Amino acid sequence: MRSPKLLLSGALCALAAVAFTAAGGCDEEPVPLFDEQGTWVLQLFDIDGKGLTKFDVGTREGKFMIHYDQASTVVASAGCLDSMGRTDITQTLCDTGKYACRCFTYEFTEKQMIWTEFAPEGGALPPAPPEDAGVPAPGEAVTFAVEAYPESGATYRYSTLPYGLFNSDGDPAASEFVFQSRGDQPFLATGCMDVCGIAVAAPEAGG
Repeated sequence: MRSPKLLLSGALCALAAVAFTAAGGCDEEPVPLFDEQGTWVLQLFDIDGKGLTKFDVGTREGKFMIHYDQASTVVASAGCLDSMGRTDITQTLCDTGKYACRCFTYEFTEKQMIWTEFAPEGGALPPAPPEDAGVPAPGEAVTFAVEAYPESGATYRYSTLPYGLFNSDGDPAASEFVFQSRGDQPFLATGCMDVCGIAVAAPEAGG
């Protein structure tokens, strides 16, 4: 979890401003919009600029996820694969129990994230976008905004995602994604934490 010092810095700064009028003020550290640690499941998406929509097939629900590890500043993604090798969020049958993994380092400041992809263990970076796409290629930093999605609790809207991730074209004008916080067990089963170098906590003795 984020340090209590970080979460309290704004309040302490405000108190200091009341008590003191000396020049210099408080050096306040920006606080991210939400505590990202853990697993988040894709709930809604817009990949063609026509508005947010739900999955049209129940077997795809809960099968596209991201997992943040604050300790290593790594976020891993998992998308279900089908027997034809597809992980397209509008086509895959999710009938194999296997997942495609992608790995990113990340920074999170206030309402902005920066993700930079790296190759998973034993794998390679995905193909680059077309030259005329005008979006960062895998391995290059991708910056996008996040905001609360007011219709549901613990749910946030991403203005886009890196190119190719969950069908994203990397363009904030044409794609957006809504994720909701969930427990970690479904993500643990994907194996994507391992290939992205995220340490899995050992179970407690007797648990």
